[in-house]
Amino acid sequence: MVQKVDFDNYANEYEKTLEEDLKFFGEDNSYFAEYKIDIVKKNNRL
Repeated sequence: MVQKVDFDNYANEYEKTLEEDLKFFGEDNSYFAEYKIDIVKKNNRL
């Protein structure tokens, strides 16, 4: 069974943690946000 996570506990540190983790890929979080938006658009075409 998957344990649920209360993301509110991480909200204050989210941006900082995300930026640190994405340094490995050489991209900032806007790249991945745009990528996710494109996926949603493709999957919700009528």
